[in-house]
Amino acid sequence: MNPRHLIALLHRARTSIDHAIAQYEGWARHITTTMPDGYPAGGDIDHVSGGGTGDPTGNSVLGRRQGQRLLDDAERTIGDIDELSRHLDALLVSGPQRVDVSSIKRAARCAGTVDPTCTNVADGQRRKTGLCDRCWMNQYRAEKRAS
Repeated sequence: MNPRHLIALLHRARTSIDHAIAQYEGWARHITTTMPDGYPAGGDIDHVSGGGTGDPTGNSVLGRRQGQRLLDDAERTIGDIDELSRHLDALLVSGPQRVDVSSIKRAARCAGTVDPTCTNVADGQRRKTGLCDRCWMNQYRAEKRAS
């Protein structure tokens, strides 16, 4: 897949997760408070004719099962999201290390022992002094004059 498409998927996932963070607590509280408490509240049995199929205990159990299934699925999904996000973090860290060009440039600059304002690149060829060619040549000439 195209990296832009993958980044768009990550943005959509972040939007969904942000929405879930904002809504989850209230949603779970609503599910918990609207689940039947397990005590029978009556039935639809007609005591005069003896007909009816109501079983308040069974209806209560089914109502609790549905609510508990929603809560369990949400918990499992949140755990999966956490595991997948940790896996993605591990993948991003395990790749090849990025090259920090700015630190390489700073390290390749002239040491500045001859001319503190020099910003030329040191080539490392002149006896590995850390000086650029111009500064190395100035130092060499000064040493030659001194001797």
